[in-house]
Amino acid sequence: MKNVSLKYIALDQPIGTLYLTKMNANILNEITESDVRKAYNDTFGYNETKGLQRKLSDQRVKSIRDYCLSGNAIFPTPIIISAPRDYFNINEKDEEIIIDYYKLLKDEEYCSTVDGQHRLKGIEEAKMLEKFELPVLIGIGLNKGQEIELFATINGNQKPVNKSLLIDLYGELDKPSLEKIGNKVAKVMNSNENSSLYGRIKMLGVKDSDNVQYVSQSTIVDGLLSLITNNVKKDNNDLLNGRPLEYMNEDKFIFRKYIREDDIVEISYICLKYFNEISEI
Repeated sequence: MKNVSLKYIALDQPIGTLYLTKMNANILNEITESDVRKAYNDTFGYNETKGLQRKLSDQRVKSIRDYCLSGNAIFPTPIIISAPRDYFNINEKDEEIIIDYYKLLKDEEYCSTVDGQHRLKGIEEAKMLEKFELPVLIGIGLNKGQEIELFATINGNQKPVNKSLLIDLYGELDKPSLEKIGNKVAKVMNSNENSSLYGRIKMLGVKDSDNVQYVSQSTIVDGLLSLITNNVKKDNNDLLNGRPLEYMNEDKFIFRKYIREDDIVEISYICLKYFNEISEI
Protein backbone atom coordinates (compact mmCIF):
# COMPACT_ATOMS: atom_id res chain seq x y z
CA MET A 1 0.00 0.00 0.00
CA LYS A 2 1.61 3.26 -1.14
CA ASN A 3 -0.89 5.97 -0.22
CA VAL A 4 -3.92 6.20 2.04
CA SER A 5 -6.58 8.81 1.23
CA LEU A 6 -8.94 10.02 3.95
CA LYS A 7 -11.86 12.41 3.69
CA TYR A 8 -11.69 15.02 6.44
CA ILE A 9 -13.52 17.83 8.20
CA ALA A 10 -11.22 20.76 9.04
CA LEU A 11 -11.55 22.22 12.53
CA ASP A 12 -9.92 25.64 12.88
CA GLN A 13 -8.94 26.28 16.50
CA PRO A 14 -6.46 28.56 18.29
CA ILE A 15 -3.86 25.79 18.44
CA GLY A 16 -4.13 25.40 14.66
CA THR A 17 -6.17 23.38 12.20
CA LEU A 18 -7.13 19.86 13.26
CA TYR A 19 -8.52 17.27 10.85
CA LEU A 20 -11.35 14.95 11.82
CA THR A 21 -11.51 11.74 9.83
CA LYS A 22 -12.02 8.00 10.19
CA MET A 23 -9.51 5.20 9.85
CA ASN A 24 -9.43 1.44 10.07
CA ALA A 25 -7.93 0.49 13.43
CA ASN A 26 -5.42 -1.82 11.73
CA ILE A 27 -3.92 1.03 9.67
CA LEU A 28 -4.02 3.41 12.62
CA ASN A 29 -2.18 0.89 14.77
CA GLU A 30 0.55 0.52 12.15
CA ILE A 31 1.29 4.23 11.76
CA THR A 32 1.22 5.26 15.42
CA GLU A 33 3.29 4.77 18.53
CA SER A 34 2.99 6.02 22.09
CA ASP A 35 5.77 8.29 23.31
CA VAL A 36 5.74 7.14 26.93
CA ARG A 37 7.16 9.46 29.55
CA LYS A 38 9.41 7.48 31.88
CA ALA A 39 9.88 8.11 35.56
CA TYR A 40 13.20 9.71 36.46
CA ASN A 41 14.13 6.67 38.51
CA ASP A 42 13.57 4.46 35.46
CA THR A 43 15.77 6.49 33.13
CA PHE A 44 18.79 7.25 35.33
CA GLY A 45 18.98 10.72 33.86
CA TYR A 46 16.84 13.74 33.17
CA ASN A 47 17.40 13.80 29.43
CA GLU A 48 15.34 10.66 28.80
CA THR A 49 12.05 11.87 30.28
CA LYS A 50 10.81 13.69 27.19
CA GLY A 51 7.89 11.44 26.40
CA LEU A 52 4.29 12.57 26.47
CA GLN A 53 2.14 9.57 27.37
CA ARG A 54 1.66 7.78 30.67
CA LYS A 55 2.71 4.15 30.92
CA LEU A 56 0.17 1.70 29.58
CA SER A 57 -2.04 0.24 32.30
CA ASP A 58 -2.28 -3.53 31.77
CA GLN A 59 -5.54 -3.58 33.73
CA ARG A 60 -7.12 -0.89 31.57
CA VAL A 61 -5.96 -2.58 28.36
CA LYS A 62 -7.42 -5.89 29.56
CA SER A 63 -10.70 -4.17 30.42
CA ILE A 64 -10.95 -2.66 26.92
CA ARG A 65 -10.00 -6.00 25.37
CA ASP A 66 -12.81 -7.75 27.28
CA TYR A 67 -15.20 -4.96 26.28
CA CYS A 68 -14.32 -5.53 22.61
CA LEU A 69 -14.95 -9.25 22.97
CA SER A 70 -18.40 -8.61 24.44
CA GLY A 71 -19.66 -8.20 20.88
CA ASN A 72 -21.35 -4.90 21.65
CA ALA A 73 -18.39 -2.51 21.76
CA ILE A 74 -18.47 1.08 20.52
CA PHE A 75 -15.71 3.71 20.48
CA PRO A 76 -17.27 7.04 19.45
CA THR A 77 -14.55 9.30 20.89
CA PRO A 78 -11.75 10.23 18.47
CA ILE A 79 -8.24 8.87 18.82
CA ILE A 80 -6.00 11.95 18.70
CA ILE A 81 -2.68 11.73 16.90
CA SER A 82 0.13 14.11 16.01
CA ALA A 83 1.37 13.47 12.47
CA PRO A 84 4.69 14.38 10.81
CA ARG A 85 4.04 17.01 8.14
CA ASP A 86 6.30 15.47 5.45
CA TYR A 87 4.12 12.37 5.20
CA PHE A 88 0.64 13.93 5.46
CA ASN A 89 -0.48 16.10 2.57
CA ILE A 90 -3.71 18.10 2.47
CA ASN A 91 -5.79 18.23 -0.71
CA GLU A 92 -8.10 21.13 0.14
CA LYS A 93 -10.00 20.92 -3.15
CA ASP A 94 -11.22 17.37 -2.51
CA GLU A 95 -10.98 17.68 1.30
CA GLU A 96 -8.65 14.72 1.53
CA ILE A 97 -5.59 13.87 3.59
CA ILE A 98 -3.07 11.88 1.56
CA ILE A 99 -0.80 9.73 3.76
CA ASP A 100 2.46 8.53 2.21
CA TYR A 101 1.89 5.24 3.95
CA TYR A 102 4.78 3.23 2.52
CA LYS A 103 7.39 5.92 3.11
CA LEU A 104 6.08 6.64 6.62
CA LEU A 105 6.58 3.03 7.66
CA LYS A 106 9.84 2.65 5.76
CA ASP A 107 11.34 5.72 7.47
CA GLU A 108 9.83 4.71 10.83
CA GLU A 109 8.46 8.23 11.28
CA TYR A 110 5.40 7.22 13.25
CA CYS A 111 2.60 9.44 14.44
CA SER A 112 2.46 10.15 18.15
CA THR A 113 -0.70 9.04 19.99
CA VAL A 114 -1.81 12.03 22.05
CA ASP A 115 -4.98 10.36 23.37
CA GLY A 116 -6.36 6.86 22.90
CA GLN A 117 -3.38 4.55 23.36
CA HIS A 118 -5.28 2.23 25.71
CA ARG A 119 -8.24 1.93 23.33
CA LEU A 120 -6.02 0.99 20.43
CA LYS A 121 -3.98 -1.50 22.44
CA GLY A 122 -7.13 -3.09 23.86
CA ILE A 123 -8.57 -3.56 20.36
CA GLU A 124 -5.25 -5.05 19.23
CA GLU A 125 -5.17 -7.53 22.12
CA ALA A 126 -8.74 -8.55 21.30
CA LYS A 127 -7.45 -9.30 17.77
CA MET A 128 -10.21 -7.11 16.34
CA LEU A 129 -8.24 -4.34 14.60
CA GLU A 130 -9.80 -5.18 11.24
CA LYS A 131 -13.33 -4.95 12.67
CA PHE A 132 -13.18 -1.38 13.95
CA GLU A 133 -13.36 1.87 12.03
CA LEU A 134 -12.37 4.62 14.45
CA PRO A 135 -12.85 8.39 14.48
CA VAL A 136 -9.44 10.08 14.39
CA LEU A 137 -8.46 13.68 15.06
CA ILE A 138 -5.16 14.57 13.38
CA GLY A 139 -2.84 17.44 14.15
CA ILE A 140 -0.25 17.83 11.40
CA GLY A 141 3.20 19.20 12.14
CA LEU A 142 2.52 19.93 15.81
CA ASN A 143 5.57 20.72 17.88
CA LYS A 144 6.20 19.05 21.24
CA GLY A 145 4.77 22.01 23.14
CA GLN A 146 1.49 21.83 21.19
CA GLU A 147 1.28 18.08 21.76
CA ILE A 148 1.77 18.56 25.49
CA GLU A 149 -0.87 21.29 25.57
CA LEU A 150 -3.35 19.02 23.80
CA PHE A 151 -2.62 16.13 26.14
CA ALA A 152 -2.87 18.29 29.25
CA THR A 153 -6.11 19.91 28.09
CA ILE A 154 -7.77 16.56 27.33
CA ASN A 155 -6.65 14.78 30.48
CA GLY A 156 -6.41 17.66 32.94
CA ASN A 157 -9.84 19.24 32.43
CA GLN A 158 -12.05 16.18 32.27
CA LYS A 159 -14.48 15.77 35.15
CA PRO A 160 -15.51 12.15 35.70
CA VAL A 161 -19.22 11.51 35.30
CA ASN A 162 -20.89 10.82 38.63
CA LYS A 163 -20.94 7.04 39.02
CA SER A 164 -24.43 7.02 40.50
CA LEU A 165 -25.71 8.77 37.37
CA LEU A 166 -24.09 6.10 35.19
CA ILE A 167 -25.61 3.36 37.33
CA ASP A 168 -29.04 4.97 36.96
CA LEU A 169 -28.63 5.24 33.20
CA TYR A 170 -27.91 1.50 33.04
CA GLY A 171 -31.41 1.04 34.38
CA GLU A 172 -32.82 2.63 31.22
CA LEU A 173 -31.09 0.21 28.85
CA ASP A 174 -33.09 -2.52 27.15
CA LYS A 175 -30.29 -5.05 27.43
CA PRO A 176 -29.86 -7.08 30.65
CA SER A 177 -26.98 -6.30 33.01
CA LEU A 178 -26.02 -6.77 36.64
CA GLU A 179 -25.92 -2.98 37.06
CA LYS A 180 -29.52 -2.79 35.89
CA ILE A 181 -30.52 -5.40 38.49
CA GLY A 182 -28.57 -3.62 41.22
CA ASN A 183 -30.17 -0.33 40.30
CA LYS A 184 -33.67 -1.82 40.63
CA VAL A 185 -32.84 -3.09 44.12
CA ALA A 186 -31.40 0.29 45.15
CA LYS A 187 -34.57 2.03 43.99
CA VAL A 188 -36.72 -0.38 46.00
CA MET A 189 -34.63 0.22 49.11
CA ASN A 190 -34.92 3.98 48.66
CA SER A 191 -38.63 4.11 47.81
CA ASN A 192 -40.15 1.43 50.04
CA GLU A 193 -41.65 3.04 53.15
CA ASN A 194 -40.80 -0.06 55.18
CA SER A 195 -37.11 0.28 54.37
CA SER A 196 -34.66 1.74 56.89
CA LEU A 197 -33.07 3.45 53.87
CA TYR A 198 -36.34 5.02 52.72
CA GLY A 199 -35.34 8.36 51.18
CA ARG A 200 -31.84 7.92 52.60
CA ILE A 201 -29.95 6.95 49.44
CA LYS A 202 -28.30 9.68 47.37
CA MET A 203 -29.94 8.83 44.08
CA LEU A 204 -27.87 10.02 41.10
CA GLY A 205 -25.22 10.83 43.70
CA VAL A 206 -27.02 14.08 44.55
CA LYS A 207 -27.90 14.94 48.14
CA ASP A 208 -31.49 15.97 48.76
CA SER A 209 -31.44 19.04 50.99
CA ASP A 210 -34.75 18.06 52.60
CA ASN A 211 -33.52 14.69 53.88
CA VAL A 212 -30.46 13.12 55.44
CA GLN A 213 -28.83 10.71 52.99
CA TYR A 214 -26.48 8.08 54.33
CA VAL A 215 -25.08 6.41 51.24
CA SER A 216 -24.85 6.91 47.48
CA GLN A 217 -26.70 4.89 44.88
CA SER A 218 -23.43 3.64 43.38
CA THR A 219 -22.16 2.42 46.77
CA ILE A 220 -25.31 0.35 47.26
CA VAL A 221 -25.07 -1.14 43.77
CA ASP A 222 -21.32 -1.83 44.02
CA GLY A 223 -21.86 -3.60 47.34
CA LEU A 224 -24.64 -5.68 45.86
CA LEU A 225 -22.58 -6.64 42.80
CA SER A 226 -19.71 -7.78 45.04
CA LEU A 227 -22.13 -10.37 46.44
CA ILE A 228 -23.03 -11.57 42.95
CA THR A 229 -19.77 -11.84 41.02
CA ASN A 230 -16.08 -11.13 40.69
CA ASN A 231 -16.36 -10.51 36.94
CA VAL A 232 -19.18 -8.12 36.06
CA LYS A 233 -18.24 -7.75 32.39
CA LYS A 234 -18.17 -11.48 31.72
CA ASP A 235 -21.49 -12.01 33.46
CA ASN A 236 -23.05 -9.11 31.56
CA ASN A 237 -21.83 -10.64 28.31
CA ASP A 238 -23.38 -13.98 29.28
CA LEU A 239 -26.68 -12.32 30.20
CA LEU A 240 -26.71 -10.39 26.92
CA ASN A 241 -26.16 -13.55 24.90
CA GLY A 242 -28.67 -15.64 26.84
CA ARG A 243 -26.06 -17.86 28.47
CA PRO A 244 -26.52 -19.10 32.06
CA LEU A 245 -24.17 -17.61 34.62
CA GLU A 246 -21.32 -19.85 35.70
CA TYR A 247 -21.45 -21.31 39.18
CA MET A 248 -19.50 -19.48 41.90
CA ASN A 249 -19.13 -20.11 45.61
CA GLU A 250 -22.58 -19.30 47.00
CA ASP A 251 -21.21 -18.74 50.50
CA LYS A 252 -19.32 -15.74 49.12
CA PHE A 253 -21.57 -14.67 46.26
CA ILE A 254 -24.81 -15.07 48.17
CA PHE A 255 -27.08 -13.38 45.60
CA ARG A 256 -25.76 -15.19 42.54
CA LYS A 257 -28.32 -18.00 42.61
CA TYR A 258 -31.13 -15.43 42.56
CA ILE A 259 -29.73 -13.89 39.37
CA ARG A 260 -29.65 -17.32 37.75
CA GLU A 261 -33.24 -17.83 38.87
CA ASP A 262 -34.23 -14.31 37.78
CA ASP A 263 -35.57 -13.56 41.26
CA ILE A 264 -34.89 -9.86 41.85
CA VAL A 265 -37.81 -9.65 44.30
CA GLU A 266 -36.05 -12.04 46.67
CA ILE A 267 -32.84 -10.02 46.51
CA SER A 268 -34.77 -6.86 47.35
CA TYR A 269 -36.52 -8.57 50.26
CA ILE A 270 -33.24 -9.88 51.73
CA CYS A 271 -31.61 -6.45 51.40
CA LEU A 272 -34.56 -4.70 53.05
CA LYS A 273 -34.57 -7.20 55.91
CA TYR A 274 -30.81 -6.92 56.41
CA PHE A 275 -30.68 -3.13 56.54
CA ASN A 276 -33.75 -2.99 58.79
CA GLU A 277 -32.08 -5.38 61.22
CA ILE A 278 -28.76 -3.52 61.40
CA SER A 279 -30.55 -0.19 61.82
CA GLU A 280 -32.00 -1.53 65.06
CA ILE A 281 -28.62 -2.49 66.50
